[in-house]
Amino acid sequence: MELVDRTIKGISWNYINKIGELGLLFLLSVIAARLLGPESYGLYSIVAAFIGIYALLLSFGFNFNLNKYVPQLVAQGERGKLNHLVRHILSIRFLASTLICLLLYIFSEKLSILIGRPETAYYLKVVAIVVFFQSIGELLQYLFIGLINIKPLTIINISTRILQVGFAYLILRMGYGIAGLLYVMLGTSVLATLLYLLTARKFLLSENKKFDLKPIYRYGLIMWASVILTFILGKQVDILLLNHFLVTTAQIGFYNIAYDLSINLGVVLTVGFSGVIISTFSEIAAKAGAKGMGNAWSMILKSALLLVVPATALAAYYASPLITTIYSDAYTPVVAAFQLYILLMLAGRMIGGGSSYTVLMVVGRERFLLLTVGLAGVINIALDIILIPIYGVFGAIIATGTSLIIKPILELMFLRRFVPIKFPLAFLGKIVLISSIALAPTLLLEVNSLLTLFIAAVIYVTVFLFGILIARPFEPQEEEYLERIPPFKILRKIWR
Repeated sequence: MELVDRTIKGISWNYINKIGELGLLFLLSVIAARLLGPESYGLYSIVAAFIGIYALLLSFGFNFNLNKYVPQLVAQGERGKLNHLVRHILSIRFLASTLICLLLYIFSEKLSILIGRPETAYYLKVVAIVVFFQSIGELLQYLFIGLINIKPLTIINISTRILQVGFAYLILRMGYGIAGLLYVMLGTSVLATLLYLLTARKFLLSENKKFDLKPIYRYGLIMWASVILTFILGKQVDILLLNHFLVTTAQIGFYNIAYDLSINLGVVLTVGFSGVIISTFSEIAAKAGAKGMGNAWSMILKSALLLVVPATALAAYYASPLITTIYSDAYTPVVAAFQLYILLMLAGRMIGGGSSYTVLMVVGRERFLLLTVGLAGVINIALDIILIPIYGVFGAIIATGTSLIIKPILELMFLRRFVPIKFPLAFLGKIVLISSIALAPTLLLEVNSLLTLFIAAVIYVTVFLFGILIARPFEPQEEEYLERIPPFKILRKIWR
């Protein structure tokens, strides 16, 4: 199957996987927030932050190894080497996860005292076990992404997520609280990992061909360092600093919701590109060189902007009915925080956030990425320390948002030295204008419920699509590539 066809098929399945996953995680957060209440949900947010922290400790950059080198070995027809790479990485991940998670389990009580929350000691023990199984399952997910074979990953991931949401609702309704929710996560993580191992068994049992893995591991460690520095830009550090400065657990819960909503609503339509695009760019680099990558960068950025800009504009304007209707009036303080966060994230995306990082990673500029992420991380922590004591949750959002804007600016400036790219400024201007025009007729409605919000969204999307039909912002060749990728199929039919 040609690269374009495999990429389109992979992106299509990845849309189903990622959108389904984000939707189910969002539903889980709503259930948890409603049934736990602001204070307990804030405490759960602190505990859940350690899932991300522990997962980071266990990654070692192995996910990046599979994402980059699996497609290259496939293209070279080196199945034996591919099997060797998968087995070797999985073995190291298993041994490292066993040791590290055991230590985390043993020292959970001391850690809970260190963060000033001794009541979380038992929860952190459960988290250590959850992360052990998740670390194995996540690695196998990236094997399928590297193969651009997303269908089995999607079936397993969505099925176990559905079970997770269903059992979480029942457990929380029965009053088992945070501990019950964590045990549900543990059960579904074990099930998913076993299913991934069963599906990937041919790579573990087939004949392998040994080769030098040092360059691959060197790349992975560099990217691991980059991820560690990127972690400083994530919500886990913000939550820990908010906790350190004695922000109430309710406010931490508000921050967590604002962050998660921004991620879900800001990038939900573009997550199908994640992972698959790294594998695609790896093959483009080998076959078409810098010029081909420049063209691909432009099309990917345009596609992301077409989806993210209008979605962000609608969500930011109608944030109040969206949040209070879904989460209840108890979470009204989330509204302003969410609006600020999602607009700052949009600014970073407009500059090329995500797209530039992917290209620089593929062309071997990992050290520069390490530098830019490190600089952005230092800025984030410095601003957190200055702003959180003064502005609380808003200080954390301003700090992280500022860093997320500085980072893609530096990446774009550096990328232009190696890849001939042209920033689609005219395209962006058209999308912003059309989004603004589409928002105007919705102002005639009184949006105060999910029903009226849905009606407003239908009107908004309809006007926006007509605007796209008139403006036709994509080049004819770009429209042909987008024709088979959801949700661009609908737009292509309209253009015709």
